[in-house]
Formats: sequence, structure tokens, C-alpha cells
Amino acid sequence: MEIGLGRLRLAPQDFWRMTLAELAAAARGTGLSVSDAATMARADLNRLCNAFPDHGRENQSTDDLYTTLYEQKDKLSAMAVAWR
Repeated sequence: MEIGLGRLRLAPQDFWRMTLAELAAAARGTGLSVSDAATMARADLNRLCNAFPDHGRENQSTDDLYTTLYEQKDKLSAMAVAWR
């Protein structure tokens, strides 16, 4: 989100429609990389999850969400490396 909304200044609707591959390509095109993005701390994720719960995911632990976030970041990193 930091790269898409913050550094690339994409409109939210454009950011959310992008695939990971498109985001990686856009970041690369401006000289950015996934490693340039700040990493969210687990405590910050817990605060966000408590403040803004996803309806229908009440039983999903924040550990599962944290793992999913890092899996997505790893996929994006791998795509960026593969396309260089």
C-alpha cells in the first residue's frame, strides 16, 4: 500500500484493481522495489484488526493474517526479481 498509494500516488480504486505483477512493474518503472516499503509490525496489525474487523473473518487469527501479508510480500518480491 505504501508503494501504490503513497509513492506512486495511485488513486485507491486503481491500486485495488491492480494485480501484484502490475504493482511490481509500476514500482520497478519508477526505480522502487518491494524492499523499499516499510514492514508492518505485528502489534500494528493487531491494532488495525481490532479497530476494523473484517465481517465473516472473526475466527481468523491475526497470526494467520500476518502470515498472509508476508506471503504476498514474498510473492511480489519474487516477481520483481524474476522480471529484472
